[in-house]
Amino acid sequence: MEPADSQKYRDKIMDDHPLLYRGRNKPITESLMSWGFSCADGWLPLIERLSDHIEAEIVRLRDEDGVAEKDLPEAKQVKEKLGGLRFYVFPANDKIFAAVMAAREEADRTCEYCGTPGKLCEKGAIATCCNACAQQRGWEI
Repeated sequence: MEPADSQKYRDKIMDDHPLLYRGRNKPITESLMSWGFSCADGWLPLIERLSDHIEAEIVRLRDEDGVAEKDLPEAKQVKEKLGGLRFYVFPANDKIFAAVMAAREEADRTCEYCGTPGKLCEKGAIATCCNACAQQRGWEI
């Protein structure tokens, strides 16, 4: 994906989930979402699907359970760490926690760079990637 297209997609994910990413313009002392998604493009579709699920749960909490906006779940940071997806959202109920865990498991089998099936690469870098993306970067799987 071209850099301009990548940024448009990242912005679209945040724009399409205004409750989940409502902290994206807060100072970093309150939310690290001002840094955006700190991962490569291959995980963006996975992050988008997870965001859809969490946003729907947030709307349900607000509309059906009467939870005030200030008390609704909010994404605090989304990043890659040690080859895995980290998606920090607080507070998280059981439905949100389960969705995040399922997305993390999916990311463990998905190339962070291109989105095709991948696995953990620990020779040259610690990343989840496919053979082609590992070779492009001079890594071994």
